[in-house]
Amino acid sequence: MSSLCQLWIRSGNAWLASVSVQPFEDDDPSVLCIFLHGWSSWKDELDYVHVRLARQFADKALVTSLLFDYQGHGESTGELQDVTFGMMVSDVEAVLSWANTRWPQAHPYIVAHGLGARIALYIGQRKAFSGLILLSPALEVPRILLEAQPYYQQAWGTTSPEPWKDALAHLGAQTFDPGGEIINASFFSDPLLQKPTAALMENWCCPIIVFYDPDARHTDAMLIQHNQNVSMLPITGGGPMFRHPMLVDSISNQIMAWINSREQQESEV
Repeated sequence: MSSLCQLWIRSGNAWLASVSVQPFEDDDPSVLCIFLHGWSSWKDELDYVHVRLARQFADKALVTSLLFDYQGHGESTGELQDVTFGMMVSDVEAVLSWANTRWPQAHPYIVAHGLGARIALYIGQRKAFSGLILLSPALEVPRILLEAQPYYQQAWGTTSPEPWKDALAHLGAQTFDPGGEIINASFFSDPLLQKPTAALMENWCCPIIVFYDPDARHTDAMLIQHNQNVSMLPITGGGPMFRHPMLVDSISNQIMAWINSREQQESEV
């Protein structure tokens, strides 16, 4: 049985709406999963995929999870149209610092969807994780969004830009409202987004497991497949978020098996 606790974590001038999902009466976890949602999404993700995964981790593997909204997303303070990639990175760093204080003995694993994967790789260059679990990772912003951004803001809501919608879904977007909130110049001009994925993976040593749909229109999974620390798990029909209950159950079991294997390896070192 798992318990949920509502939390508020400070990140600069923002307050991040957060939820911990823990095994019942277990306040000293050995493993902690921190979930990073995609751009313009929220901590629960569509159809509560992240919450469903976190509950299964707690119920089946006694793993504690921490979910949160970036500033300008979900229930957190701030406005989406003001958010930059650097601000999202700062939010994750604030959450990691809070979690390390709260559960100092727990081994941290990152579960990242969409653009959350790019954030995880960026932070992973400087901070040590026990492992990264990437779900339909967006490691680079699709070129169509960078090239078409000025026109996109004007045309949004008056046309049906399906290629743009696909590209946004790749980043993790769940809503497509008019008004230019999802596309903003400050976000795409952020220099932290310009660094190639290959540069982020230089001297990379943290183990990564990647779940992706090989039939998806946009997939960045192949950008890191040749790294010796990366395990690739294609799931045909998963789409951008693997929302089907059977897929969630399957992915949950595979993630827990992978974490257990990692923990056993570490205990034998």
